[in-house]
Amino acid sequence: VPYKNPTGLCFFDDKQMWVSDWVTSSIYKHKLDDALSVGQIVQLPGQPTGMAWDGGALWTASSWERKIYRHNLDATLSVAAEYPSPGPEPSGLYWDGVNLWVCDYKEAKFYRLKVSEEGLAVVNTYDSPGPHPIGLFSTAENLWSADGGTNLIYRHAKDGTLAVQNIYQAAPYENQNIKMSGMGWDGTAVWTCADENDKLYRHSLKGLKEKKF
Repeated sequence: VPYKNPTGLCFFDDKQMWVSDWVTSSIYKHKLDDALSVGQIVQLPGQPTGMAWDGGALWTASSWERKIYRHNLDATLSVAAEYPSPGPEPSGLYWDGVNLWVCDYKEAKFYRLKVSEEGLAVVNTYDSPGPHPIGLFSTAENLWSADGGTNLIYRHAKDGTLAVQNIYQAAPYENQNIKMSGMGWDGTAVWTCADENDKLYRHSLKGLKEKKF
């Protein structure tokens, strides 16, 4: 890909994947074709460290500003609203269909937030199994998280405890000196990225290597 510091991955629809890069302060709109070609690049005013699509609006987070932003779907993705982050270093966003989730890199927490006209309210706070969480997604059966400190992916019970049920590692992160910086789910496969690395990786859940737990 034409950038080296990807941090957020989200799927706008079944034809586009949007990726944020914190160094260029940009969002790259990829077409989901064989070349993963870039259809548009949008410059943002801040440094995005997480990104999510809720079906009607784009959300980004910045650990430098310690804020979460909701964007208009105009040509510049102008900011419609901004909110303080519940933690000091938001490093990943995820929309579960009802609530917005935030990973916090410094506090090793997940926050589940209710979105309303009044703002963002914390519904639940969970401890991350890794020291530096950077991404979340869910399947029908489980919630999944990724950690940039351990380069591991964790499968959680999809209940009030988020208990870890298993731990995995994707092949690109086993022997290379790269740090996972983002994770997304396209409905059939997991996508990951690493900081200071100009590649995106697509993984099947069955292709993840199980680690001792």
